[in-house]
Amino acid sequence: MFVLETILYFAYHVLLLPFGVLLSFAFSSVALLQKKNGVVLGGLVLFCGALQLAAYLVFDELMVWKIYPLITHVPTVLVLCLRYHKGVVTALCAVSSAYLCCQPPRWMGILTASLTKSAVAGHVVSILVLLPVAALIFWYIAPTLSKLFHKDIKSVLIFGAVPLAYYLYDYSMGIYTDFWTNNNRVVIEFLPFLLCVAFFLFCIVYYEQYEQKADTEQKEQLIRIAVEQQSRE
Repeated sequence: MFVLETILYFAYHVLLLPFGVLLSFAFSSVALLQKKNGVVLGGLVLFCGALQLAAYLVFDELMVWKIYPLITHVPTVLVLCLRYHKGVVTALCAVSSAYLCCQPPRWMGILTASLTKSAVAGHVVSILVLLPVAALIFWYIAPTLSKLFHKDIKSVLIFGAVPLAYYLYDYSMGIYTDFWTNNNRVVIEFLPFLLCVAFFLFCIVYYEQYEQKADTEQKEQLIRIAVEQQSRE
């Protein structure tokens, strides 16, 4: 049973690599159906996979998770910035959003393992959930996010604040420190606090853009009425 659990555990994390890179490219408006972009994506997945394998052979698992951003996320950001000329903020938001999208399969697996008392069942569910989640995000969410992440930096930061903050929160509290295991109330309450702040900032930005759009439409309508009036006269 332990061998099967280990195989499923690594199989799930092997699948997460192309899942995360694919979504990072999609969120950055990279045309995935173009052959040359597919080659770049495949090369990046193989490169990061080789780095991860080398890390597992040299370090223990905890150390691999600590350097995971350096061997996976940083190369992805560099490719998006250097190869596709995306802004650093856009690339960071895209990668952190892809990281956030890994949580639904992970949570479903944890829930299953908790209910069934079986780690094997949890890994199986995580793997099975991963594909439909990827399809859902790719077809329905990625087109919208890719447009949002190509607005001005202020808007990108507002929309990308939650994924970026969650990324930093997850690594700082769960991997680089043991605050999660200590049940620190400050740590537990920080994420709801962050979501609250992000929500109000989003409301402010959305309202400002809505007002600007309404004001522009009103001015255009007044100009149209004035032109029509002059034509009649």
